[in-house]
Amino acid sequence: MTRRDFWIRSPDITRYAPVIGAAQYIVLLVPGVLAEIDAHKVNHRVPAVRENARKVSDRIKGWRNQGSLAVGVRVQSDVWVSVEGRDFTKTLSWLNADNNDDRIIGSIPFISTERKSHVGGLMDTVHAQLGVTGCAAS
Repeated sequence: MTRRDFWIRSPDITRYAPVIGAAQYIVLLVPGVLAEIDAHKVNHRVPAVRENARKVSDRIKGWRNQGSLAVGVRVQSDVWVSVEGRDFTKTLSWLNADNNDDRIIGSIPFISTERKSHVGGLMDTVHAQLGVTGCAAS
């Protein structure tokens, strides 16, 4: 599993505050991560990972029943979850829409610009590694 698969190991997003370092946060579900969760539900070689991916998928379905994930759904007090979908043709030209890692990377400049915040606490690092400019986080 990759580092971003922490969600499959720990699907209770209300417990992320100590790691994030904030009591108020929004967990953004981007297409690349959702695709990986779906793939793990069916294809992962370890049965426990498949089961945990199903549990994560069930949580997402539950949130969808609570309201519009496109607008954002309150999970608990100041913890929200929201989906972020992008027209991949309007992202960095060198990214491949068929590659989940590229789809995740392609979401970051849009999210950071629109939300004016650090995405997962990694924006400065990601921007530096990608050489992305004009997507300042505040």
